[in-house]
Amino acid sequence: RLDESCLALSEQQKRQAELKAKIVKALRYPALLLSVTVIVITIMLVWVLPQFAELYKNFNAPLPHFTRLLMACSETLIHHAPLFIGLLLSTALILTYRYRRSAQLRIRIQRALLHLPIIGQLITMANLSQLFYSLAMTQQAGLPLLKGLENAAQAQQNPIFRLAVEAVIENLHQGEALSLAIKQQSVFPSLCFQLIRVGEESGRLDQMMSRLAQHYQYQANSLSDTLAQMIEPIMMTVMGVIVGGLVLAMYLPIFQLGGIM
Repeated sequence: RLDESCLALSEQQKRQAELKAKIVKALRYPALLLSVTVIVITIMLVWVLPQFAELYKNFNAPLPHFTRLLMACSETLIHHAPLFIGLLLSTALILTYRYRRSAQLRIRIQRALLHLPIIGQLITMANLSQLFYSLAMTQQAGLPLLKGLENAAQAQQNPIFRLAVEAVIENLHQGEALSLAIKQQSVFPSLCFQLIRVGEESGRLDQMMSRLAQHYQYQANSLSDTLAQMIEPIMMTVMGVIVGGLVLAMYLPIFQLGGIM
């Protein structure tokens, strides 16, 4: 049983590593696009747009509102660049420090992430897969259910799911069935309650947990593929709209002057 448990643990860690690699790969290119977009916007606002502003000073006609708005943003950015950079860096440092020190802040951020479309589902499926794989292995190894849940709670990195498992443990100490304890926690979909109930009634709890783990692993992989397919075109569209809007704002007075003439 020990060698089987070690092999199952190795397979679980391999699956989790593969899923993490897929998510990182899906986010890497959009992150690069976002960085390029920020650099392009900064160059256009700090160096390119001021040159157009000098040119438009000789215009007798009023500039379009959109162009004037961007010029005002450009001037503000140029004159207060050190202040903006300092604010960004200090805000990032403060948030990082508070995130590491404050458990409540981590819980709030993780709870907010769970409500995001696709990303929230992906986080849920990945954590449920890890949790039920761990529980299935401890059941197959013959460990008591409470001990398996305690081990799963300690291994859980997401604070929302760790608190949910700890609440389940507390309910079990009070004599409640596992299926009913899981049903009371909102992070567990109804499928968890249904299959755990079947496992309790049939005496095949480890098999039902393994089935749940496989189901949520499959769902997590599918969602990561969906995220990879969706995020790239969305980022390309956003980048095109932003850069295109800046170019339009710079040349709009010329088009307007041509129409007047």
